Amino acid sequence: MPWLRSHSELRNHPKTLKAARLLGVSTPQVVGHLHMLWWWVMDYAPSGDLSDFAAADIAVGAGWDGDPEEFVEALVSSGMGLRAGFLERDEHGGLTVHDWSQHGGRDIDERRAAVDRKRQWRAVKKDECHGDATRGGTVANENATGTPRVAGHIATEPPQVRGEERRGEEKRGEEKRRQETLANSPAPSGAEEPRNRKTIPYQEIVDAYHETLPMLPRIREMTDQRRKAIAARWGSSPERQNLEWWRQYYHAVAESGFLLGENERGWVASFDFLLREQKMVMVLEGRYRSRQRPRNPRLDDFPDMDELEA
Repeated sequence: MPWLRSHSELRNHPKTLKAARLLGVSTPQVVGHLHMLWWWVMDYAPSGDLSDFAAADIAVGAGWDGDPEEFVEALVSSGMGLRAGFLERDEHGGLTVHDWSQHGGRDIDERRAAVDRKRQWRAVKKDECHGDATRGGTVANENATGTPRVAGHIATEPPQVRGEERRGEEKRGEEKRRQETLANSPAPSGAEEPRNRKTIPYQEIVDAYHETLPMLPRIREMTDQRRKAIAARWGSSPERQNLEWWRQYYHAVAESGFLLGENERGWVASFDFLLREQKMVMVLEGRYRSRQRPRNPRLDDFPDMDELEA
């Protein structure tokens, strides 16, 4: 059953209060519509990209029975100053859920990883059962006295030998399942990669970032959170499992003046920002090129949901 993180700050966050004011409804009603919207996004737009949906579709997903355009515009305009609202538009007018990869998107990634681990575990169990059924017909050819037969002949090995073989098979099965689990989980900081796993070049990815984007903040420490983010992006598609792809991605970042600080706030992208799935897609699609907004110094210091979560 899908589930979503719900932060207590949402109740009194400035964006929530502003959205309620713009829509002319109570704060609890806005909180309810936001949760219904996020649940709907998890099912029908798991990437957080709403470009293919009309305002009416979004309003229905959120349970809003008023003017759809008014509802969408209120969520876009709920940000303070240069801060994005609950929804944001790119330069082409496409709608996305603000920082979806850090909220519902992260939950989706974790659930997909869990499903993959279960699927591989079932495959291992199936292989083991298939091996037991075809290995000499031992189980299927036991006679009434419990003496195993192999290909129509009475087995000659003593019972203790058969017991040791079964225990050895169980140990091999456990080791195989352990290796499968390790292969689907990013290694903690300082840990050695499993031998049967395609190694993720964590340090090379960071070195390419420093080499291509020396103007952005440097990475001083490879934390477990960063390793997990790199592993998630690396494993999301075969084409990303190539160091040259990451260099091309950093070059795409270098072509965006907005991400390099050419904006009203002088804000620059960080390594952690560039590791977010939604931001990565937006960079590759060129959505950050020449992206500037008018500055409102009075409202620019309101905290965003990401800062409250941190």
